[in-house]
Amino acid sequence: MIKIKNITKKWKNFALSNINLEVEKGEYFVVLGPTGAGKTLLLELIAGFHYPDKGKIFINGKDVTYLPPSQREIGFVYQDYMLFPHMNVKDNIAFGLRMKGLKEEEIEERINLLAETCKIKGILKKGELLTPPKIGVLASLGIEKVKVYEKPKVKIFPTGKE
Repeated sequence: MIKIKNITKKWKNFALSNINLEVEKGEYFVVLGPTGAGKTLLLELIAGFHYPDKGKIFINGKDVTYLPPSQREIGFVYQDYMLFPHMNVKDNIAFGLRMKGLKEEEIEERINLLAETCKIKGILKKGELLTPPKIGVLASLGIEKVKVYEKPKVKIFPTGKE
């Protein structure tokens, strides 16, 4: 669950003011608005890339307002996701799990479950059928409980059918 209470953040020539939001466990939530409306800034506040000037952010009932991103259990994928070019798909997905300190056995289990669920077992080592943003989504699925995607339909799923 994500709960935002009275969040205010001034950023350059822009400000989010007194934003309130609740997303229940299992819900999908979309933030819509024109370019420059603050959608990405709001998502970055939730992920911990910025701290609010005022207000509170709760994830699963825990106040995470001033916790760093690594302690928030949030997978964040930007529209222009970058991969490690020297790694295959499997290693790109495993990278975040390794950074969290998971043992290789658990990493392998999570990746195998993800590959089976998403029906990508055959391309984990090759990866030619997956775009960088899709690999980013897969990586976030294996790591965290809360997922945040910046403009996912724009480049990740352009047809809206996947």
